[in-house]
Parts: sequence; C-alpha cells; structure tokens
Amino acid sequence: MFSKDILSLPTVVIEHIFKRTPIYDLVNFSLSSEFANFAVNQFNYHVTPSIEVTIKRKNELDFYVEIGVLGCSGVWSIEKKDRKSPRIMEKIGDNLVVISRKSSEALTILTMDILKTTSSLVHHIQSIFKTIDLTVTFDDIMLSEISGISQWKLVSEAKKVKLIDSIVDSWSEFQRLLTPGQDLLLDGASIEFQDGLTEGGLDRLKSFKILNADYQWMLFGFGGTLWTQGPRIYETEEGEKIDCSNGNDWVREDGRVCTLVFTMEGIKEDPMETEVTARRTALFLVWP
Repeated sequence: MFSKDILSLPTVVIEHIFKRTPIYDLVNFSLSSEFANFAVNQFNYHVTPSIEVTIKRKNELDFYVEIGVLGCSGVWSIEKKDRKSPRIMEKIGDNLVVISRKSSEALTILTMDILKTTSSLVHHIQSIFKTIDLTVTFDDIMLSEISGISQWKLVSEAKKVKLIDSIVDSWSEFQRLLTPGQDLLLDGASIEFQDGLTEGGLDRLKSFKILNADYQWMLFGFGGTLWTQGPRIYETEEGEKIDCSNGNDWVREDGRVCTLVFTMEGIKEDPMETEVTARRTALFLVWP
C-alpha cells in the first residue's frame, strides 16, 4: 500500500494511480483515514468487483468471516475481539474496530459485532465502486450457531448464496433472508434442501443448484413430468444457455413452470492440480 504522501500530488495524477491500483490495496488505503477515504471516493472507477463473504467456523463456540475480491490475493479477516478497549481504535461505518495490518495481503479486523462490521466493510467497498457482485458463502457451519443471522440483511443483498457442508435447521427462518432473483448453490449431503424447496420459500429463486446429486433419488423427491416436446433452451441473465430438453417440469402455485435438469459439472479437487473431476449437478430453474 502506498504512502499518504500520494495525496499531495495533483488530482489527475492521483486518479491515474488509484485507477491502476488493485482493489484490495485501494480499499485498505481508504480505510487508513477519513481524508484517504474521501480521496478514493471522488473518482469513478467503472468496474464492478466480485466480492465473496465467507462465514467459517472458528471453534465450537465462535465463527469468523473472510472477505475476498476475485482476482486479488488479499483477504480481510473479521474476528471477535475481547471487551477490552485498546487505545487506538478505528471506524468502519458506525463500528469501532481494531485493524491489524500484519502483511500486505492479510488485514485482520477485530470487532464486537462480526456481522455488522462485515456489512459495513462490504458497503464501504460498494461506496467506492458504486456496484459490486456479491456472494455470501456459509462454509461448514450450522446457521443457528451464528448470533444475529436471522436479521442479517447482507444475505438478501447478495447475487449468489452458497451453502457448503452447512446445516440449515430452520428453513422458514432461512427463507426470510433470501430474495427473488438470487442464485442458491448447495454443496453438502447434510443440507435438507428438498424440504426447504417444497415449504414454499426457496421456489421464489430463479435458480437452485445442488452438487453431487443422486439422479434416481432426486427424481423421486422432486417428481414432476418429463418434457417430451423436443429441444428447449433456458438462457440465464448472464447469457448462459442450458439445455432443458430432458428436464422434469412442474407448475408452481403462481402458475410459473419450474424445471429440474441434470448436468455433469467439472471441478478441481485441488486448485493447484490441472485435472478436473466431473460430478452430477441438479439444477432447478424457474422460467420467466
């Protein structure tokens, strides 16, 4: 991260430097002071960062959050602090926090309210770039163990919500966090996704992807009628075309048609390896 002396340069030079600075470094600089934040926010960057917020289990009692930017190596880690107030505290939004800058690629934020501070940091990033592409991921955690999760509005602001080996013990409460138009991805056999779908909240989503899906069991659980009227293509908002010629259809209470299709999706078991392993994916789609 560059020195604050950069702010003494001509505005046109500052703009040139800021627009070529990695997103992670630019955000960190904006957190260094109110003046730095003002300087960063005065320009239009014409870029939409892809932000992923991941909630992880720290131990049996606590959780923490990691925030990353696609294409950047740096990570913000937000953890619970003790009740002792150090001499030096900084603000992110309305939250008083302790920021530990141990390296250029790891910034740890200690706070009394992890979820609130996470929202404030995401909104801080959004204030700089105006728009963001947000994903919220729950990784190996029971949602009921997250204090305040039922009121956490950041989930409803996400474009995509992912549950990886995580347990939703109350689908009725989880559904309140979701909004129509979101993508929901489930990866983990422990998730009771079938009940959640049929209880009437998740069917408001435009897509619902389940990894490692068992073909026979899924068809038995979802039912529906096999489409037999020839080729049929579903096109997502991003322009992706999905072959639904062999999909299973059923009609929702609002009259819209839903389709369940199966594909083989390639993944890397290890990001460092080049070999890709295919696994069956069940994709639930709602037609416009």
